[in-house]
Amino acid sequence: MRAAIESRAAITEAHDLYEHTLIGYVESLLDVPALRLLDELVPDHRTRIQTNNLAGQCEACAAGLGIAVLPEYLGSADRRLTRVLAQQVSLKRSYWLVVPRELQRLPRIRAVSSTLRAAAAAHADPTT
Repeated sequence: MRAAIESRAAITEAHDLYEHTLIGYVESLLDVPALRLLDELVPDHRTRIQTNNLAGQCEACAAGLGIAVLPEYLGSADRRLTRVLAQQVSLKRSYWLVVPRELQRLPRIRAVSSTLRAAAAAHADPTT
């Protein structure tokens, strides 16, 4: 990621991202509006590297291929990545945990649900 940033124009505002290689989801598979983060940040952008999941975006970014919009819990945990526009950009999303009613009381389901809730609480934005 550092190489991708250092080899191009400085990034001081969202508009500067137009001068960089952007990494995002495969456009033809992206039917979830909440995942259109790049559309929100840099309208009419051209995503040059497309993957169908966050892991692929993170790895492409870490390999220095370009810049991706990643969840903070993923990006901040990877020392290969450099955060840009931390003070200028904040994109927030909600996550849902959906469990069929008939499975909610199973110990394994309760254990996974509890673990996921604890992980989300540990990474919650204290300002919300």
